[in-house]
Amino acid sequence: MAHKATYEQLEKRVQELEQSEIALKQAMKSLTGVEKRISIEPEDISSSKTDIAALKLSDVIDVKAIQSMMDDFHALTNIGIAILDNSGDILVATGWQDICVQYHREHPETLKNCLKSDLELSRGVEPGTFRLYKCKNNMWDMATPVVVGGKRLGSLFLGQFLFEDETPDLEIFRSQARQYGFDEEAYLQAFDRVPSWKRETVDIVMSFYTKLANLISELGYSNIRLAGTLKERTRILNAFEKRERFLNEMGRMARIGGWEHDLVTRKATWTKGIYDIIGLKTDVEPPGVDEHLQFCPPKHRRILEEAYRQTAKGGAPFDLELEMNTVFGERLWCRVHGEAVMSGGKCVKMRGIFQDISERRRMEQELARARKLESMGFIAGGLVHDYNNLLSMILGNISMAKEGMGQGESIGSFLDDAEEATLKAKDLTHRLMTLSKESVSHKRLRSVKDSLEVCAGEMPRFSKCVCDVDIDDDLWPAEHDSVQLKNAIRNVIKNAIEAMPKGGVVSLRAENVFLKKGQGGADFPENPGAYLKISVSDQGVGITRGNLGRIFDPYFSTKEMGSRKGMGLGLAIAAAIVDKHDGHLAVNSKRGIGTTVRIYLPARPPDDLNMLFHIPPVKRNM
Repeated sequence: MAHKATYEQLEKRVQELEQSEIALKQAMKSLTGVEKRISIEPEDISSSKTDIAALKLSDVIDVKAIQSMMDDFHALTNIGIAILDNSGDILVATGWQDICVQYHREHPETLKNCLKSDLELSRGVEPGTFRLYKCKNNMWDMATPVVVGGKRLGSLFLGQFLFEDETPDLEIFRSQARQYGFDEEAYLQAFDRVPSWKRETVDIVMSFYTKLANLISELGYSNIRLAGTLKERTRILNAFEKRERFLNEMGRMARIGGWEHDLVTRKATWTKGIYDIIGLKTDVEPPGVDEHLQFCPPKHRRILEEAYRQTAKGGAPFDLELEMNTVFGERLWCRVHGEAVMSGGKCVKMRGIFQDISERRRMEQELARARKLESMGFIAGGLVHDYNNLLSMILGNISMAKEGMGQGESIGSFLDDAEEATLKAKDLTHRLMTLSKESVSHKRLRSVKDSLEVCAGEMPRFSKCVCDVDIDDDLWPAEHDSVQLKNAIRNVIKNAIEAMPKGGVVSLRAENVFLKKGQGGADFPENPGAYLKISVSDQGVGITRGNLGRIFDPYFSTKEMGSRKGMGLGLAIAAAIVDKHDGHLAVNSKRGIGTTVRIYLPARPPDDLNMLFHIPPVKRNM
C-alpha cells in the first residue's frame, strides 16, 4: 500500500485548510455587505425575477478557482475530491485514484456503476450533512449536496478510499478484473495504491468539506441574487433612461416641460424642457419657490403670484398664458399650469407644466391680421370701382373745362387744385386696391435692382433724411410685379422717413440669401430656399413692443395724421404686396435705436434657370 499520512499530520493539514474556510467566510461577509447596499431586495429578485430552476451548477460557481484550491489541498493531504452537477458531469476533480480513472470510469459498465452510485446515493442528503457509502465498484465514497436557493444543483464527492480497520476482499476485485476484462495484475496494483484512512480522519475531512460545500452553496446563491439584482437594476435604469429620453424629446417638440415646487424645503425641480425654454444649462439649480417669479415681467408677475397664492391656500389649480423672459432677454408667451399636492389637508407641493406658446400666439395674430385684411378687402373691393369711375369723370370734365375757359385765371387755379386733389384721390384708390382681392399682379421673372434704385432716388425734397444704398450687383432675378414692388418699397421708405422728423439715414440693402431647413421663425420665411433679402433701416425712436404686433393693421399709425404724416396704410400695403408675391415681411425694432423692415422674395438662382444667367455662388453673410 502507498505511504499514508499519520493522523496527527492529517489533522494539522486540515487545520491549515480551515484557515481557508475562515477567508471564505470573510469573503461571504463582504459580499453580504454589498448586498445590503443594493436598493432592490435580493429576495425579491431571487424569488420572482431569477429562474433558479433553469440554472446549472457551472453557472453559479467559479470552477477554475475551486479547482486550483482543490489541487493545493490534494498536494497537501493526498485526499481526492470531485464536484459533479446533477447530470453527472464532473466540474472539479483532483487526486482521483488510478483504479477509478484508468479502470472504473473507462469501462462502459463500471462507468454506469460510478454514475449510478454518484447520482442515487447523493440524493436525499440534507445540506450541511454527508453520506458515506460503498459504490457498486466496491470503493468507499462520501457525498454532500451543493444547494443553491433551495435547489440542489450538484454534489461534492470525496472518495476512492478504504478504511484501516477493515480487511478488503481481494477476490472481489480479482472477480471484477475478470468480469470486465481488466489486466488483473495491473488492476490489483492500482487497488493496492488506494489509501486507507482512519474513521476519525474521514470524519474530520468530511466535516471540512461539508462546510466548504455549504460555503460554495451560499456564495453561489449570493452570486445569483447579486447578478439578478444588478440585472434588474440595469433594466430599471435603462427603462428610466429610455423613458426620460422619450419625454425630453416630446417636450422639445412641444416646447413643454414640467416643474415642481416643494413648499416645505422651498426647492424647485425642473425637467429638461423648461431649461431649454428659459435658456439655463441643466447643471444649474433652478430658482426656488421664492425666486421663480424673476422670469415674469412686472405686469404678469403679479398675475402669476396671485394665482400661485390662491392655489397654495385653497388647492384650486390655475392655467394662465403669460409673458416670460429668457436668460437671453427674449420675451416669450408661455402657458403655465399648476396644481396643488395636498397632505393632511395642506398644500405641501405644487407641480405643473410650462409651455412656450409664442409660435401659436404669433399664428393667432397673423390669422387675425389676415381676417382683418380680408374683411377690409371685401369692403374696398366693392367701393373702389365706383370711386374710381367717379374720379375719372371728374378728371375728364375738369380737363375739358380748362381747355375751353380761355384765360380765366381764377377758375384755372381752382381747377388746378381740384386736379391735384383728384390725383391724390386716385392714388389713394390704387393704394386701397392693393389691399383688395380684386388687385391683379402682373408678375414676370426679372431683376429687382432697377426698381430698388428708382425707389432710393425718390427721396422727398422736403425730407431731412439721406438714403444709404447698398445693392449687390449679382442679385438673383425674382418673379414680381415691378409696379407693386416699387409701391411696397416706397411705403417702407416713407415709413422710415416719417420715423425721423429731424432727419437721419435711411439704409436700403439688397442681397442674395439661401435659408436652410430649420432656420425658420417669426423673422424668416417658413420654407427654406433661395431669397432676395431687401432691408430698410431707420434711426428713429423705434416701435414699442405693444405696438409692434399692430403695425400691419390698416389705418393703424403711431404718428400724427396729416398731409405729411402717416395715414396708417404704408406697412399694411407693403405686407399685402409681399404676401401676393409669396414673400415674407418681418419687422425688428428697438427703442432709441431704430427699426428695420426686411422683405424676403423667392428668387431664382442660376441652377433653376439652367445657367442662363452667370451669377456667382450664394453669399453666406446674412
